[in-house]
Amino acid sequence: MPSPLLRPGVQTDANDLLALHRRSILQLGPSGYTKAECESWASGLTATGYIDAMTGGGETYLVAEVSGNVAGFCSYKANEVIGLYVDPKEARRGVGSMLLCEAEAAIVRCSETSIKLSAALTAKKFYQSHHYEVRFERLWKTRGGLEILVCGMEKCIVQPLK
Repeated sequence: MPSPLLRPGVQTDANDLLALHRRSILQLGPSGYTKAECESWASGLTATGYIDAMTGGGETYLVAEVSGNVAGFCSYKANEVIGLYVDPKEARRGVGSMLLCEAEAAIVRCSETSIKLSAALTAKKFYQSHHYEVRFERLWKTRGGLEILVCGMEKCIVQPLK
């Protein structure tokens, strides 16, 4: 597999992000949720939602490309990872780890002392392998109206002495 290329996400990525986001939820999500829960989670996504998040929402997007195709993306704001999704064809090949590490580095450069996120049950072990700890579990109402269990997770950052 060629090495993923990381770059900033831009508005023209919106349709590719939408398609990848839906594929990721619908194909990888059933390892932790029912088909109905995954469909509810994936419903209501729109290309304009990514554009709005990038422009008015203050989110920063990172995109991973493999052979010129979007293989994954990560969005973050302040000290929170908002979303991290990988194309199912690229799952477990390091794309998610590469995106997460780059987002973490950017967050640390802003002198944050912890990184927070809400993880789907399907991603819990992935984040734990990156030293995130579960702080709580809660029900999250999906865009389609069903509630699914998610984990509030946090990673404490040790800042170097100045």
